Amino acid sequence: KKSIGVITSCGVETVYKNFYLKLPMICIPSNAEQLYNAYDHSRKIPGFKWTYELSKKHIDWIINFKYSETDIERYKTYCNLLKDTSRLKNFIKSKL
Repeated sequence: KKSIGVITSCGVETVYKNFYLKLPMICIPSNAEQLYNAYDHSRKIPGFKWTYELSKKHIDWIINFKYSETDIERYKTYCNLLKDTSRLKNFIKSKL
């Protein structure tokens, strides 16, 4: 609860868990999969940036980050999808 943001290597689970916690995140990818994750998530997840080299500018961005109203709506949609376990069950059933 005291964290203001996260700096990580961009593993996909960390990205989604962090978004659920509603903290800004900077990723520094260390392999090809993480680079793909970084590119993909930077287009979809508010409060997410990636770089190869951390700078003071990035730290300032985490400290000063604020979600916009649009970001909050995207966050709520994501959380509602996580809560809807029937979607996954129905998808699996449709493939069997």
